[in-house]
Amino acid sequence: MARMWTDVKEENLSVTDIEDLRNDESSNGFRGSFFNSDSTTAVTDSSQFYNLGDKMKARLCLGDPVKCHNQYLGVLPMPTSNIYGMCNNYSPAVFMESESNDCTQIVDLLTECTTTLNPLYHTDYLTVYFGKANSSVSKPVTVNSIYKLTKNSKNPDIFEYTDLAAPLLTSVLDDSSSKISCSNVLKEIAYTVNIEEKPAEDGVSKTAFFNILDISADVVV
Repeated sequence: MARMWTDVKEENLSVTDIEDLRNDESSNGFRGSFFNSDSTTAVTDSSQFYNLGDKMKARLCLGDPVKCHNQYLGVLPMPTSNIYGMCNNYSPAVFMESESNDCTQIVDLLTECTTTLNPLYHTDYLTVYFGKANSSVSKPVTVNSIYKLTKNSKNPDIFEYTDLAAPLLTSVLDDSSSKISCSNVLKEIAYTVNIEEKPAEDGVSKTAFFNILDISADVVV
């Protein structure tokens, strides 16, 4: 790309000269940038949006009265395997990037039955920021469908998904006997994220920024 310029001493530049440089079609000075934009579609605060590769941010909101707090360093967790094959829950979902992996989730039923294994912690209680700044509006996760994972009555080695026509319930801890159990735990979850593009002109090229319109989930318990 060729660029042409003329050296002018700073003290000889008037306000009019600077304005002419900015609005010059050939050099396209600061026109259309974040700092001086005449575009009605340009993003003026990029922190309110996501760019490709940004960590998706989320928080938990629950209790009475409702209080919100960050989990896993304030990101939407997407557990990945560490070198030992264990799940690293601090690994974030990355905006517009797909990843698939297997890992082993180790939990303490006494402390994590009603938290980590609770399907509501990954749906009703979870809100995802529509941009990467903490000041951006957060969107609650809505549930599309709920399935029950059960063993086939004739072949216990085969698992089946049954569509549940019921609201999503919290997990339940039973520590009344020596054998501790946890029921209605989250087994699988798949999120669907709808986004909107916000173009921003930087004067040389165009960078796409996005915000989340809504996020929904299909849940298996």
